[in-house]
Amino acid sequence: MPPTTKRPPPSTKPVPLVEVPDVDGDHLQDALRKLSRAGFRADVQLVEVDRDRDVGRVISQDPDGGEDAPEGSTVTLKVGMEKPED
Repeated sequence: MPPTTKRPPPSTKPVPLVEVPDVDGDHLQDALRKLSRAGFRADVQLVEVDRDRDVGRVISQDPDGGEDAPEGSTVTLKVGMEKPED
């Protein structure tokens, strides 16, 4: 019979919590860069906005900037887009 080796149990180390960067009001590309550097992924959702200056900018984020979240988790960004013309 071949010798058996015991495998160590899977790692149960907790995922570290990291402070979420505040990207509210940032241009989308800047927000994505900040989140990536901090170890987060982004889920981008487009929302229609009335003001041209909000097009391409983060309108809101979840979780909010300054909150702690698990490293590698997803931050939802709502980003302004132009309203379609009628």
